[in-house]
Amino acid sequence: MSSMSRQYAMAPMLGPTPLETMLGALMSWTHVIAHECGVDLTFRKITCIGYLDHRGTDKQTDVPIPFPEVELTIAACSTMDVSNFASFQQELEQHCPMSVILRHAGTEIVQNWIWVDRPQ
Repeated sequence: MSSMSRQYAMAPMLGPTPLETMLGALMSWTHVIAHECGVDLTFRKITCIGYLDHRGTDKQTDVPIPFPEVELTIAACSTMDVSNFASFQQELEQHCPMSVILRHAGTEIVQNWIWVDRPQ
């Protein structure tokens, strides 16, 4: 089993782990920036998976990129014209503080957008 996928047996946590806190911030900022851009966007579901290279926290070796990849999946509905989506996505990437921090640290953020219909 690779060090990036193994599970840790930990004592019961009283709150989110540091990784969960960071990923929660990324998801929250995605919502805030969409609102600040004036985009009519309703989020149905946002999930985020972060991959941590445990070799650094296990003191096995120095790890230049502790979080090599983050997968962000967003199910949303909008009245936004599909032709405007690329510029909207670029605006999200440029103005989301967590996205900027992670990308500058070398993390690849994979965004998977799923467009769902608005309820009638």
